[in-house]
Amino acid sequence: MAETNQQPPGMPEHVATLQTMFPHIPEPALRRALEVSGTPDLAATLLLENPWQAFMPEQQQAPQPPQDDDDEEDEEPSPPPAPAEPARKRRKVTKDDKPPSAGDATYDCLFDDVRTEKSSLQLMNLGPKKLAHTRVALLHSGAKDTYDGAGGYWLVPLSLQDLDETWWKVLTPHLERKALGSAVEFRSLPEGPNMPDVAFDDLEAAQTRRANRPRAPRRAGAPAEAAAIVAALVAPCADESVDKVGKYLAQLFPAKCPLHYCGMKGGDKVESKQLTKDWHESHSTKRVSRVQEEAKKTSLLAPIAAKKYRYDIESRAMGEPWKGAEGASA
Repeated sequence: MAETNQQPPGMPEHVATLQTMFPHIPEPALRRALEVSGTPDLAATLLLENPWQAFMPEQQQAPQPPQDDDDEEDEEPSPPPAPAEPARKRRKVTKDDKPPSAGDATYDCLFDDVRTEKSSLQLMNLGPKKLAHTRVALLHSGAKDTYDGAGGYWLVPLSLQDLDETWWKVLTPHLERKALGSAVEFRSLPEGPNMPDVAFDDLEAAQTRRANRPRAPRRAGAPAEAAAIVAALVAPCADESVDKVGKYLAQLFPAKCPLHYCGMKGGDKVESKQLTKDWHESHSTKRVSRVQEEAKKTSLLAPIAAKKYRYDIESRAMGEPWKGAEGASA
């Protein structure tokens, strides 16, 4: 008789935990990683650092020695290998994509290093969240690249839920009204320090892995954690339009205020670490804040005035306090 395989205590629960972290990996590979490592945490590390295919049982089995015919009657047939998960179809923009319809206004775009033209309708149907790219730039007015002619850039930090909504929100103001600079760029951010950028269509899986990593317990009464920042809207601008672009972005995204601006030298390359919220804010030289103005009542019987806001630009030298607020009514 064939021996019965005994599952280690907690194996089903551990497999279920790994399935939430790696929904794209077949269960046999998760079980094998657990058997090798012993704990979900170590198994997750192995799966992050190695191809999951290496843990498929059929790849781990050694060739069986030839057996006598007399033993064949006692052997149970081995189960068929688990079917491999079909490869996920990923959307990458190429120069061979369907061109815009004749007569449509077109705009230059960069999808990573692929430069192409798209119409407004095509861009509306291309929300970044479904793209296998880490960078998408929208250009106009002859801009050659995202930072062409820019003296610095404003940054709007984005959660996964913000990504497509922000994309749709900036298309018309940027491309048709020219309210921002000659380019804006959507950039995905790496999953952690010294790690590569995550493609937009992998951000959800990366966020799940991040959420399932062991963390210190939250103190009683501490505020709830904000949604993780996984991407950024970068708005480069020339020196003469810094304040104008900053105030426009603040009015477009008031809940994201204060927004911060970092200067840059011509030819500088903006690395991913410079687009993380903490790094960008600590190195910023300008910021725009949304300030509610005090309502003034002319009499006790006068109706309550609608709330009014202004957007103040402050500046500082590196390491110095903020100063020199310049207000603008909304």
